[in-house]
Amino acid sequence: MNELNEPGFVALSRVRGPGLAAQIDRWCAEHRFVPRVIQEADDIQSVLASVAGGVGAAFLPSRAQYLLRDARVLTLRDQPARWRVGLAWQAERDDTVTRGFVAFMKARVKALKVRATLDD
Repeated sequence: MNELNEPGFVALSRVRGPGLAAQIDRWCAEHRFVPRVIQEADDIQSVLASVAGGVGAAFLPSRAQYLLRDARVLTLRDQPARWRVGLAWQAERDDTVTRGFVAFMKARVKALKVRATLDD
């Protein structure tokens, strides 16, 4: 990773992406890595355009890799690179569709936890 610091990093502005910035901070702290940020952008598309233009490297959400064709992508798979996501719905909403979706999501999360345990 240190060789990526030579050209520097392009980062999404902390104001525009505080959750992503916090996740990147956790991963970097865990790996004792301090990225040399040389440019900030207000949106992911601008970060991608800067990477495509050769300005530097970037930490991005995993799905952003599909928006940039001619780039090398290193997937960060360890625990600090995981993103916590929640499910929210209106508290008063108690219909069959909502209950079914919530039950589906709970079962999916449980299955993923079992799979993660087996993979370790």
